[in-house]
Amino acid sequence: IGVLSLPLSDGRTLWLFGQSHVNDFVNATGLISCTPNVHNAAMISNTAWNMTLLNNGIQDFIPSNENGAWFTPLHGYQYADTVFLFAKKEGVLFNDYTYIAKFHFPDLQLVQLDSVWMNGTWYGYTVFTDTVKGFTYCYGLRQPNMQTENPLYLARFRMNSMQAAWEFYTSNEQWVNLPSQAQPIANIPAENFSIRKVKNKFIFLTQEAGTVCNTGTHIYSQTAAYPWGNFLNKQLIYTLADHLGLV
Repeated sequence: IGVLSLPLSDGRTLWLFGQSHVNDFVNATGLISCTPNVHNAAMISNTAWNMTLLNNGIQDFIPSNENGAWFTPLHGYQYADTVFLFAKKEGVLFNDYTYIAKFHFPDLQLVQLDSVWMNGTWYGYTVFTDTVKGFTYCYGLRQPNMQTENPLYLARFRMNSMQAAWEFYTSNEQWVNLPSQAQPIANIPAENFSIRKVKNKFIFLTQEAGTVCNTGTHIYSQTAAYPWGNFLNKQLIYTLADHLGLV
């Protein structure tokens, strides 16, 4: 996971990072360590684009109390005085839970970390709210393989209560209450996708999976009229020129 941004209601932007280097630049050598020193990091930018690091020293922004385990931020949303950040637990042999870190707004202090079981699907890769219908939509992958295509699932819940019953998309605009009954809305390479609403369309971006660190060079776009698709008009919109690491 690279860099993700989340606009906040006061005009600031929250920036989320996976494994990162925090204050490990050595002036004498002009180098940083080969190994990142935090598993996840966050910065906040104000309307003047002044950036402030939110990590406490070299502690992870989303902490883990389990030895050898850490979190990679996915995406999130804000509702009233709470910022909800979805995260994937890593460093463990097997994980089939969705994790949500709750931060108080506007100071962005961690309040609690919750986990929910959703039939082994990790929800939260892309999250957005529909204030008209009152739902938060949340996209997930079921323990994705980094080298192949993976089925993409969609869930929703009431914006004002994540603790309320979640609903899971099946087909033909039908929603069910059991996560095991969810049906894929698309297939995506590795974990490489993003969905955003732009005006009245949903833009679906994917990047092909590569053989090393998801280094596929082709980026595609598709569009749909609804959060669940159908995603059509697939087009190649960019080809990365840097092939470093490709084998």
